[in-house]
Order: sequence, then C-alpha cells, then structure tokens
Amino acid sequence: ALGGPPRPAGQVVYRAVVRGGPRVADWTALLGQRSGFLVVPLGAGRLYCYADEAGTDLPVDPLARLHELFGDYRGPVPEVLAALETVHVERTEEVELGRWFHGRVLLVGDAAHATAPTLSQGAAMALEDAVVLAESLRAAGSVDAALIAYESRRRPRTRWVRDRTRDRNRTRDVPPALRDPLLRGRGGRIFGEHYRLLTGPL
Repeated sequence: ALGGPPRPAGQVVYRAVVRGGPRVADWTALLGQRSGFLVVPLGAGRLYCYADEAGTDLPVDPLARLHELFGDYRGPVPEVLAALETVHVERTEEVELGRWFHGRVLLVGDAAHATAPTLSQGAAMALEDAVVLAESLRAAGSVDAALIAYESRRRPRTRWVRDRTRDRNRTRDVPPALRDPLLRGRGGRIFGEHYRLLTGPL
C-alpha cells in the first residue's frame, strides 16, 4: 500500500480573494510575531490574500480571527481586511513517504511530498513531477526502471523545497527584535537562497 497520514506542519493558513480592496501593485508581505500576511495582485482589481499563524487549532470564525491577528498591521492590510468577505482556513500538513510507488502505481505532487505553502512551490513541484516522469518513461527500458529513475531524480529537489520551507517557517519563531534587522540587512540574499536551486534545470 502507498501513502500514509499527513503530519501537521504547525500552521493555520487563511486564504481569500479580495475584490474592491486597496490598489496593490507588487507582491507585499508583512511578518508579525509567529504570523504573516501576504497580498498579491491578480489583475482586474482582485488581490490574493494569504495569512498564517503558528498553531493547529482552527478558529470558529476565521474572519474575526484575521481581524484579531492583523488588525494593527499597517500598509494595505487594514483595507484588505475591510474588503474581506469569505475566508478559507485550514491546517497545513506535510507528507513525507518512504517510497512513492508500488508496482505501477505512483504518487506525485502533494500526494507524495506535500509541504507547508510558505515557499509557494506545491503546483510547481507537481508540474516538474510530470515533466520528469515523462522523460523517465521515454528514456528507460521498462516502467519499473522508469519509476526508480524518476523517484531518485525527484527526491533531492523535493527534499530541498521541504527543507527551505521549514527554514522559512522557523524565521517566524525568531523574536522580531532579532529577526527584523537580519531581514532588513540580508533579506534579499536569504530570499534568493531559498529559490536558488529552483532556478536551475530539472
């Protein structure tokens, strides 16, 4: 049998698409104490809103919880909160399996290697899986050999994404008095390092 239970990653995530909110031209992120708020423009006056907090308990009223957590934030956050109507909330989970295939049944994407969405790589990893699987099937002499080659090729990259995701999540546990000066001075370099491997070829 394949698969196994997902493991809580220790975050509660809130997602929404906002219409009629503030004008935001760039990807904008604000970090709080063990929490974060991200706004991304989608076009046509819409904003994607992502927020998270450390923990595993889901709030009864996600919208009220967002106001409680982020009500004193600055930047575009107050106007985004005012425009929010529907919020989707969920615990984040990781999937880490000893093997991804059994016979000719193969798990790909989040079914095989889910991480918290902090690095925003879930869909990208699934698409890469599809490309590498196709290349492996074309190059190998048998399906069994292709699946072995596929998994051995994909594991280092998905492990790297998992590790960088955990690194980024740990940043939120650092007290702001230490974290904020570090990110001001080295944030660009840290950000680049978190994506360095992903800019290269598969």
